[in-house]
Order: sequence, then C-alpha cells, then structure tokens
Amino acid sequence: MKVDGDTIIQSGVSNNEIAGSANDITIQASDGSKGMLKDFPVANAKVNLSGRSEATINTNGRLDCNLSGSSRLNTIGAPKLGEIKISGNSTINRE
Repeated sequence: MKVDGDTIIQSGVSNNEIAGSANDITIQASDGSKGMLKDFPVANAKVNLSGRSEATINTNGRLDCNLSGSSRLNTIGAPKLGEIKISGNSTINRE
C-alpha cells in the first residue's frame, strides 16, 4: 500500500497493521484502538490518540502528536519532534 497525504481513522477497539510506505500521513485513533505501522515508513506524521489507544509510527521526518487519555505512541527511526501535546498519563516511547 502506498499513501500520500492521507488519513487513517480508527475507533472502537480496532486493530490495524499496515505495510507499505507514505509521504505524509495523519493517524487518528480512539477508544482503545491499535495502529501498528512498523512496516509502513512515512516521511512526516501527525498522530492523534485518545482513550487508551496505541500506535507505532516509523519516521525520520517531522512528528506532530496529540496524545490524551492514557494513550501510547511508539516511534521507530529518528523523528524530528514538532508540535507535541501530551496529557492524561499518555506516553511517547522509542522502540
């Protein structure tokens, strides 16, 4: 799968593993969703997680994120941190 300038939206305890690549992507996950993009390198990413959601993003480009409600963002690569908002016991971890 190749994606450019697209959005992945997940909600309601869903799981998603994607392989391929993309230039710019936006990920929105809520209500306990898991988005695993280990094998999906992206140039730049915007990630919005809430409600105990989890995502893994693979990027060496810009990473903007908004994490709330005990969500967890795992990173692969060496992202350049842009606008970062973290609240409600959420975390960013490097894999």
